[in-house]
Amino acid sequence: MQVPATVLASEWTPFVVVAVVNLLVSIFYVLYLQHSRHRSVCISLVSILSLFSTLLTCVVFPVDVFLVSSLKNPNGTFKDWVQWSNGTSSVQHVLDALTSTYLVLYGVSMFFAFFILPFSYFLYEQHQDSKTMKKNICSALKWTLLTAVIAGVLLMLGGLLANLRTPPNIGDVWNQDKNVFEQIASSDIENILAFSMSIMAVLGMILLLIYAPFGMTVWPIFYLIRGSLNPREELKRVSEERTKIIQQSEASRNPHYGSAPTITPGDALLEERQRVLFAQTNTFAYKMRFCWRPLQIICGFLLFAFGFLIFISLLLANVDKLMHSLGPTFGYMLPERNLPNPIDMCLVLAQYVFPIDYILFGLIVFYLLLCSMAGMQKVGLWFFCAKVSHIEKKKTRPQGVLFLCSNMILIILSLTILVYSIAPQYSSFGSQHYVANVTVTDPETHLVHFHTQTKPCTTAVSKDECVFTRVTLLLNRVFYKFWIVGTIFYWLSWVFLLCYFVMMLAGFCCKKLSSVRPRLDNSFSSSEDELLEQHD
Repeated sequence: MQVPATVLASEWTPFVVVAVVNLLVSIFYVLYLQHSRHRSVCISLVSILSLFSTLLTCVVFPVDVFLVSSLKNPNGTFKDWVQWSNGTSSVQHVLDALTSTYLVLYGVSMFFAFFILPFSYFLYEQHQDSKTMKKNICSALKWTLLTAVIAGVLLMLGGLLANLRTPPNIGDVWNQDKNVFEQIASSDIENILAFSMSIMAVLGMILLLIYAPFGMTVWPIFYLIRGSLNPREELKRVSEERTKIIQQSEASRNPHYGSAPTITPGDALLEERQRVLFAQTNTFAYKMRFCWRPLQIICGFLLFAFGFLIFISLLLANVDKLMHSLGPTFGYMLPERNLPNPIDMCLVLAQYVFPIDYILFGLIVFYLLLCSMAGMQKVGLWFFCAKVSHIEKKKTRPQGVLFLCSNMILIILSLTILVYSIAPQYSSFGSQHYVANVTVTDPETHLVHFHTQTKPCTTAVSKDECVFTRVTLLLNRVFYKFWIVGTIFYWLSWVFLLCYFVMMLAGFCCKKLSSVRPRLDNSFSSSEDELLEQHD
């Protein structure tokens, strides 16, 4: 039997809506950052398409969960339109199509990351020199060949390493993860793309732990909850400091020569701060601070609380894996959730009222992306120890936008594995249950009674009873065949938790920021842009 039209409509309608929203967000974000004097239509188009196509990998995730959850009734039985024949369900073609969708999106993301974005970057760099278009294209292709070689190495390793490990023999390990090992076989194309995606996700996780903890802790605590110093009080203190410097300069001046008092660099900086502070105390925003300041504090508390909830969920999931997973040689695959996980529990419950789980899932992904963007804007874009570009509204040069999109592709791919780590039950089976045969021994008569009980699905249950989401099946195949990838990602998640904790302490302990510091920083970056424009 075919999947009912109502199920398909409920599945793909939110996907189309969110996909359109992602396209609009990608357009807005690229145009918001791109330099007003150095805009390029080609650069904008490539950047928008790269972000949009990679975001679709996250948009498909809740659709995948909804599809497998819709196959079963709340009592653990399959619905009437799901039929099994020789271990294959009547909706297997739909599941295979969803797997193909993931692989196509991963392939497109990889194509953008290793070919389109580097080529656009080097072509724009060559365009700065007065050469013909043919020479510029040839030179850009020559440099793009380096990233193409890296992509080729990843693809080759994925094809070679996938078949080196066979499923374990039937035993304790097989029984704990039966659902995975029954479906461990996969095509060469899937092995190649899944391995490449997992390596890119590991790199994205490194970027995520650098940038996201800042946005999750320092941004809401330091900038929103605590806020900056009071401009009026700071103006008073700066005026007193300037008065002392002027008096000291007057006292040190030689009265016989009648020389004018010298202006020191410190006095010039104080004068600039005094001017900015005086202007700030006369703005409409400052006069209305008693209205918007409470809203700022409330938003800060909400953002921090949401980030802390993600921190607690990831911490519990990591501890659960440390205690109950199959270990590092299996990529820390977790057969069953044993510890209570707030985000995982909320997503599973919300899944009963679709699309509430879609909204909650979108909030998690959007929040982590927003925190990463905030970290990039504060820290800047770095390649190893060299700063490539700073990120600022209407002042980010085209090379910076392209490099930013490359980083965002890696971060978005890492979010798939991170969400799976935070919410393993929701990511694997959604709200699926199965009917288990339970034996109970009467303590008085010592008679054994058999009855059935509905339980949440686990990987220890056969694939004929519980259907994996396609994305989790892909990840578990990767974690088994390339176990080092799952192990590295697991320990990187611990580093992420450590960075979050350190940045949280920094947000609470550091002294308040001056209310003119951001404005002075902006003026310095503007001066830097002017120098670069003169150089160009």
